[in-house]
Amino acid sequence: MSPKKWKDIYAKEFDSAAFGCIIELTETHEFIGYALLHIREPKNRDGDFGFGLLPQFWGKGYGTEALEFIIEHAFRWFGLHRFSLGTFSPNERALKMYLKVGFTIEGRKRECLWYDNKFVDIIDLGILRREWAAKRWNAEEQKNVDEV
Repeated sequence: MSPKKWKDIYAKEFDSAAFGCIIELTETHEFIGYALLHIREPKNRDGDFGFGLLPQFWGKGYGTEALEFIIEHAFRWFGLHRFSLGTFSPNERALKMYLKVGFTIEGRKRECLWYDNKFVDIIDLGILRREWAAKRWNAEEQKNVDEV
């Protein structure tokens, strides 16, 4: 699928995003997906993530790289306090990726999404700025972790 086709499909998401990027291969500049940052309630400094990756690029680390890029920007440049997201329970690959980069499961909405001819759960996850900073930022940067 071309970047234009994805943009057409997800135009509303892109238009409402605080930050968005097209994901492409460095070597060939081939489009492989997109990543978006939304800030729903600015006073709460809580952002969430929209993401899509073409299936032929799953399992190769591109999703993890894009997620880390968006989270770093969310905390470092947008001053967010927390970053939230949700995934549906059959999406075990995504859940594993989210946990790997440091998210914590914060809740489960049971059978709230009709998917593949059945109801499935939504798993809510979150990561705080200080949790991200503890793993990713140097000591000097961590001193100011709660300042915006």
